[in-house]
Amino acid sequence: MSSIYACVWDKGEHFALNQDSFSLQAVYTGNGPYAMIILCDDGNYNGEPAAAGGYAVRIMTDWFYEHGLELLCRKASGDRIYRSCRRALGDVHLQLKERAKHGGTAMATCFSMLILTSQQYFYINVGGGSCYQIHGKNCEISNLHKKIPTEQKVVLGVEEFPTAVFKYGNYRKKDRFLLCSDGFERCASERGIKALGRRDLCKDEMEKLLEEIIIRGREKGERDSCTAIAIGRN
Repeated sequence: MSSIYACVWDKGEHFALNQDSFSLQAVYTGNGPYAMIILCDDGNYNGEPAAAGGYAVRIMTDWFYEHGLELLCRKASGDRIYRSCRRALGDVHLQLKERAKHGGTAMATCFSMLILTSQQYFYINVGGGSCYQIHGKNCEISNLHKKIPTEQKVVLGVEEFPTAVFKYGNYRKKDRFLLCSDGFERCASERGIKALGRRDLCKDEMEKLLEEIIIRGREKGERDSCTAIAIGRN
């Protein structure tokens, strides 16, 4: 599997620091190629900017190399991969709560992770953000993330460990995926997301399209940090 991917990471004019954190890893092993993307969006909780996403990204990237890859190489079931990932997320959740207790400020973040093999995807989400699967020649799209009512505080690091969305399945060579934060999702139209699935786009063109989506969103008033990663097979 030769991957094509493009990323944008834009804090906007409203915040002094980007509130999104992400990690993109591409690995080639004797058992096959794998790609992993993590995206965390700290947002605001109780009016205070959190600093939890970078920590969650680092710990879960370590999980991918220490446990996730081994499970993938052994062709473990999706449920087993989910259980291992959920245990690691549970530890992150507890550590964020502990840090908040000592620091006096809430440490909370939304979390999304997408793992790709040459034929399968695995997606886990806690809180905001979305993952779109852009299907084949006609570029039809489906959102892998089941929306949760906004009145529920579904984040890592606050109260009890939240409900996680988990999906896995097969995908086709012509499919592409878009993992994005809430800010980017509000900027994007269905037409813009579909355009990312065009097979004639090179990496630079994909990146330019992602940037154009943010520019249009900013012109309409979006102020949140915007992050998006588009990925697929060549």
